[in-house]
Amino acid sequence: MNAKELVAEYDNGRRDFKRVILANVNLEKASLKEINFSEANLSGADLHSAQLNDSSLVEANLNKANLAGTNLSWSNLERANLRGANLENASLVMANLRSADLSEANLTHASLGVVNLQLAVVQNAKLDNIDLKESDLSGADLKGVSLKNANLEEANLSGTDLSGADLRGANLAWTNLKGAKMGSFFRKANLKDAILDNTTMPDGTVSK
Repeated sequence: MNAKELVAEYDNGRRDFKRVILANVNLEKASLKEINFSEANLSGADLHSAQLNDSSLVEANLNKANLAGTNLSWSNLERANLRGANLENASLVMANLRSADLSEANLTHASLGVVNLQLAVVQNAKLDNIDLKESDLSGADLKGVSLKNANLEEANLSGTDLSGADLRGANLAWTNLKGAKMGSFFRKANLKDAILDNTTMPDGTVSK
């Protein structure tokens, strides 16, 4: 199936494209909300500024896909492969990214309000200047992640691994860091200018 065929079938009312193979396809600015791309192969696809809100992408392969400016709000991306994907300025508000692989992905300026990132792998990803207020990242692998100037206010980071993370200028007010790897967090995380107001620290104490 190619892009033209997919759009034609979508316009005719089809929504279920489970396991479809669309590697390297160009769907830039396509309007495909409420589509089922579960287990689909979209590796290397160009989905720049596409509308994929309220969609299912469970276990979809989006390795190195271009999702810059894409609307993925309220979508289910559980266990999706987003390694090396470009999600700059994408909207992921209320999205489910539980157990997704976001290693080396670029999420700069993405909107991730109240997103579920439980148990997600986010190693070496770029999350500078993003809003993760009230988001759940518990148990996530955040080794080497860049969170410069990110808003993590009231976020749940309990049980995370922040080894080598860059949190310069991040807002960690009222953030829950309980159970985070204490040694790696304090020895290797960069906390210069970070806000730690009423933050629950790895040992359970609350900063003032």
